[in-house]
Amino acid sequence: MGLMVGVDTTIDIKQLLPALQRNGLLATQAGSSTLRLTPALIIEESHAQEAIDIIAKTLKEED
Repeated sequence: MGLMVGVDTTIDIKQLLPALQRNGLLATQAGSSTLRLTPALIIEESHAQEAIDIIAKTLKEED
């Protein structure tokens, strides 16, 4: 059992996933514009912040 979070975006997730992986975050696709994150149910705040930082960095790079 774990946590599942969907992040709706306005961009094509197929292009974003490889960039996230290069920056150290594994994620999957849920629909054409939804990023699916599946961390452990007992995720620590520091790990959540690290994921947010990686997503922000990646979006800036892809812009």
